[in-house]
Amino acid sequence: MSMPWTVSSVMQERLRFIEEWAEERKPRSLLCREYGISRKTGYALWERFRREGLSALEDGSRRPADCPHRTPPDVVERLLALRGRHPLWGPKKLARLLEEEGLRSPACSTIAEILKRHGLSRPQRRRRHELPCSPPLVEATAPNMVWSTDFKGHFYVGTGERCDPLTVMDLSSRYLLVCHGYFTGPGKVRQEEVIDVYHDLFLRRGLPRFIVSDNGGPFASAAPGGLTKLSAFWIRLGITPLRIESGKPQQNGRLERLHRTLKSEVARPARRTVGEQKASLKSFMEEYNNLRPHEALGMETPSQRHHDPATPWDGIIPDPVFPEEAIPRRVTRAGGLKWHGRMYRMPMALANQEVGLVPVDDGQGRMLIYLCRYCVGTLELSRGRILQAPRQAQLLRLLEAGEERASPVVVDGVTL
Repeated sequence: MSMPWTVSSVMQERLRFIEEWAEERKPRSLLCREYGISRKTGYALWERFRREGLSALEDGSRRPADCPHRTPPDVVERLLALRGRHPLWGPKKLARLLEEEGLRSPACSTIAEILKRHGLSRPQRRRRHELPCSPPLVEATAPNMVWSTDFKGHFYVGTGERCDPLTVMDLSSRYLLVCHGYFTGPGKVRQEEVIDVYHDLFLRRGLPRFIVSDNGGPFASAAPGGLTKLSAFWIRLGITPLRIESGKPQQNGRLERLHRTLKSEVARPARRTVGEQKASLKSFMEEYNNLRPHEALGMETPSQRHHDPATPWDGIIPDPVFPEEAIPRRVTRAGGLKWHGRMYRMPMALANQEVGLVPVDDGQGRMLIYLCRYCVGTLELSRGRILQAPRQAQLLRLLEAGEERASPVVVDGVTL
C-alpha cells in the first residue's frame, strides 16, 4: 500500500524549527544544520519570533530600506501638481517644465510610472491603421512664409449655442495666430465675418506668401478657380491660396494635429456659457504658444521659433497687377463681364473686381481670365463657359513675376 507524499510548506518548516528550538533537546548548531540554515539565521529567526510572534515567520519584503536613485519627494509632489494643471500633457512635456523650474527631472519612463502609480494616466488604445504620410503642398522654410487655416468641427456649449472655432497656424513655427470661436444658431458662419478676422490678422501680423486650406467654404468653392470672396481677398493682397486634395487631410497634418489637441482641451467637455468658452479658447492659445513645448521643435515652444516678421500691410488693397499681355476688364456687381458686345457670366467672387483677359492663340477663341496673377480659368467665347485652369498654370503665373527669393520654392513637388 503506497503512502501519499508529505507536503510541507516553508511556514510549517519554520514553525517546527521554532518548536524544536524552544524544547532544547538538540544542540542548536545541530538543529540549524538539519534545517539547512546557518546559526546566525537560526538565532535571528528566534529573536524575531520572540518580538513579533507568528507573523515573524512569514516572508518579509525584500525591498531595500533605502534607494539612492529614488525620485525626491519634492520632485514627485511638483510633478503631480503640474499634471493636475495640465492633465493631457505627457512625460516629455512635464519633464521640460520641471527643468525650466530648476528641478532635476527624472527619466520620462520614471515620470510615466509615477503618473501610473497615482492613477493619473490611462493606457491609450493602439491604432491599427496609420494614415499614409504625404509631403506638404509647400515647404515652410521660414516663419510667416506658409500659414494654414481651417474650421475645427463644431460643438455646442452648455447653453445650446453652436461654436465653430477658426484657426490659423504658421506651419514653420507651429505658432497659433488665430483661435477664434464663432457662436451661432443652426445657420453657418457668414463669409463676411470670416473676412473681418483675416483683415484684423493681416493688420496685426502682416501677410504670408501662402495660405493652405481644404476645399470647403469659405476657403474654396466649386466655381472656376475655386474662388470665394475670402480667397479673392487673399489674392488681391498677393497671397497664394493652396488647397489640399479632397479626402487627404494628411496634407494639412500639422493643423489637423493641432485640432486634436484643441478638441481635447476646450471641447471635452464644452464650457457652460459662451463667455467661459471664449475664455477657454483664449487661454488655450496663450498656453499653446508660450508654455506647451513641441516635440517637432526640439521641445521648444512656438513663440521661441516665431521670430521672422511677415510682410507688413497698411490696410489698403493694392491695385491689381496682371500679366503684361492681359487686357483689363471690370466685372459688374451682378457678376457679368462684357466682351465685344456680349455679356459673359463670371464667378460671383469676382463681382465688382477688375480682371485681366489674355487671348489664347489656339484658333478656338479662348481667353485666360486672371485675378491679379491668379489664373481663374479659360473662357470659351463661343460657348460662353469657363473651364478650370491647370493647377500648375495658376501657381507659375503667381510666382513668375520676377520676385527676389532667397531660395527656390517647391509647390506640389515642382520647383518654382
